[in-house]
Amino acid sequence: MTDLLNIAFVQPDIEWHNIDGNLCQYDKLLADINDADLIVLPEMFSTGFTNQIEGTAQSMEGSAVKWMQRTAANKSAALMGSLLVADNGLYFNRLIMAYPDGRLEWYDKRHLFRMGCENNTLSPGREIKIFEYKGWRIRPIVCYDLRFPVWLRNTDNKYDLLVCVANWPTARHSIFETLLRARSIENQCYTVGVNRVGTDGLGIDYSGGSAIIDIYGGVMSQLSENQIGVGRATISLSKLNAFREKFPTILDADDFTIKITKAKKSVGQSKNANPEILLKNIAKIHTTQLGSERIKRNLKLTDTEAVKYCKNIIASTNCKITRNGKNWYCETDGIVITINAMSYTIITAHKK
Repeated sequence: MTDLLNIAFVQPDIEWHNIDGNLCQYDKLLADINDADLIVLPEMFSTGFTNQIEGTAQSMEGSAVKWMQRTAANKSAALMGSLLVADNGLYFNRLIMAYPDGRLEWYDKRHLFRMGCENNTLSPGREIKIFEYKGWRIRPIVCYDLRFPVWLRNTDNKYDLLVCVANWPTARHSIFETLLRARSIENQCYTVGVNRVGTDGLGIDYSGGSAIIDIYGGVMSQLSENQIGVGRATISLSKLNAFREKFPTILDADDFTIKITKAKKSVGQSKNANPEILLKNIAKIHTTQLGSERIKRNLKLTDTEAVKYCKNIIASTNCKITRNGKNWYCETDGIVITINAMSYTIITAHKK
C-alpha cells in the first residue's frame, strides 16, 4: 500500500481523427514524466470526441491500446484515458487503465451524451468499476457521467479517487469545474478531471480546466485555460482516511438501488445497409436548428440552407453511402455527413 500517490495529467489539443499524430504528441508531452504513479489522458484522446466510427474505432488489439501498454511499462506508471473501441459487434467510449505490468482494465461510459448524439452510435456501459492500484481504489468515469451524482455515490467509502476523463466544451466550462469540486465534497474523495483544449473537427471549442481536487473541494493543481501541458499533484491516503474518520458523513447516507438495463442494440454493418433505402427516404432527411448552425459552421456555408446542401451531396452520383449500426454515413469530396437511420436526422456534417 502506498500512502502518497503521484499523479500527472495531460491537457492536449487533440488532432481530429489523427490517431498516429496524437500518440506522437503524447510521447512528447510525457517525455519528462519519470516519477508519476498515475498518468491520466482525456476522453477519446486518440481521435477527439466523435460519432464517426469508420477509421476511428479500434479493437483492444489496436495501436492506441498497444501504445498505452508500452507507455505504462516505460514510465513504470498506470496510464488512463478513453478510446473509441470496437468490441464484439458493439462500439464503446471505453476508459482504459493500462498497468505497468501490461494488464488492462476498463470501464465503458454509462451515460452517453444525448445532445451530441453519442447514444445513436455507441452502446452504454452496464457496470460500475473500481480499479485497485498501490492500495488506492480508483473509480473511473467519462465526461457526461460527471453530471449524475447517484451513479457516483460513494456508498461505504468504496473508492478513494474519482477520475473523470472528458472533452468538455468551453460553452459549459464553469459547470465542469463546479461538478469536479462537488463530487469530491459529497463523496469525500480526491477527484481528477482531465479535459482538452483547442477546436475539434466539428467546430466545438474546448478550454481545458483540467485539475486535481482535494477532499475539501479545493484545487491542488490546475492548468490555465487553453494551456497545452502537464499538471501534477501528490495525494495522501492517510489524510483522506483521517478526514473520513473525523467527519463520517457516510453514516447518515441514504440507501438506494441503481437498476441497469441491458444494452439493446448492436452496432455494426446493418442488414438494412442498402444505400437505396436512404435515397428513397431522402425527403425525410432533416436536422435541428442547432444541427443546422453546426453544419453551416463546419462547412463554412453562408447563404446556403444546410439540409438542402446535404441532400444534394447525398443524391450526387459520387457520394459513397454506408450504414454502420444506427447511422448512415455519406462521404464525397472530403465531406462526411452522419444521419440517424431511424429518424433521418442529420447528426453532423464536417470536412475530414
